[in-house]
Amino acid sequence: MPSDEPPSGREAPPPPRPRRREGELGESARGLSIGVQMVVCIALGTAVGVWADRHIPGEMPWGTLVGFGLGAAAAFRELMRLADRPRPNRPRPPER
Repeated sequence: MPSDEPPSGREAPPPPRPRRREGELGESARGLSIGVQMVVCIALGTAVGVWADRHIPGEMPWGTLVGFGLGAAAAFRELMRLADRPRPNRPRPPER
């Protein structure tokens, strides 16, 4: 009757863990939320700038440019904040 131990005397490696589908969906949702937040921040900043240009007289679209810049800065700030947040379903790297 064959034994379950490997012939060389070393321990057999543990069986691979099954992949978690929730983790993959979570990563997709995280990426989608980052993209949506960037678009919303830039769009809102630009919309406020366009509103300011229509209500404040001037020759150049300074409100639009400033609004776009502030929206882009808010978007990248949010991107950095979300990138620093730990991911709960992320597998640990193998130990050496």
